[in-house]
Amino acid sequence: MVKIEISGRSGELGGISIERFLPKAQLRTVGPWCFVDRMSNLSTPNLAAMEVAPHPHFGLATVTYLLNGEVEHRDSMGNRLSIKPGQINVMSAGVGVSHSEISTSGEALAGLQLWAALPQEKYLESPDFMHIPSALELESSDFSAELISGELLGSRLDIGLSRSCLGAVVTAKSTSFELPLNGHFEYVFIPISGDYLMDGIATPKAEFVSDATSVRFTGSLGSKFLLLGGEPFGERILMWWNFIGRSWEEIVEARRQWNDDEGRFGSFKSNYARIPAPDIVR
Repeated sequence: MVKIEISGRSGELGGISIERFLPKAQLRTVGPWCFVDRMSNLSTPNLAAMEVAPHPHFGLATVTYLLNGEVEHRDSMGNRLSIKPGQINVMSAGVGVSHSEISTSGEALAGLQLWAALPQEKYLESPDFMHIPSALELESSDFSAELISGELLGSRLDIGLSRSCLGAVVTAKSTSFELPLNGHFEYVFIPISGDYLMDGIATPKAEFVSDATSVRFTGSLGSKFLLLGGEPFGERILMWWNFIGRSWEEIVEARRQWNDDEGRFGSFKSNYARIPAPDIVR
């Protein structure tokens, strides 16, 4: 078994507090997953407004899953809709897309923002968007799960990512249990709520595991954690700002095209000014 203890990095995104667990210097990807923000400001509901103005992506898919609150998604493909708790938004950026995410309900916001790197054969395809009305609810004797992507407990939810791209929010129904794993996958367990040990690592730390067929959960009933996993990605990627490419030259060119508003990333009506790409510091 390979095991890495991970600490989240506190930050701010569009006016809300976040904990960022991926990427890390020692851990760039877990399966295809390359970015994990846990969004939460439940303790300060008067500061719940998230305002992430129009910004671009390419080479990746964004997966948004809310636990509380409501966010309006707008994008350059013409999509405009609100995502609510238990729903899933999947935006495959491909060669280029732009979007915004704005809180609309006035409620405290909590949720997950995940990115998956797109493989070589897909990372420059046309962009696409999928709204899934509800996660797949699963039950075992020891835990329940809200399946966001992939396969768990013999059930599968296809959100357009690779078959091995697993994502689930797991809630403990027992104070101690073994969670079976695929020995060919790598996994990361990211705390959402509750106090527990995952294979000996205590919250608020997260844990990366590979070459394992199970891990042991020990902790309080009702504890929640995010389970992400998949087959090792197997491709070298370059991740800068909101872009994932295969060379610095294409990153530099994408930055120029966004800042010069050349049309690659499209446009849409918004009350917010576009976020300019920062300077590249290598």
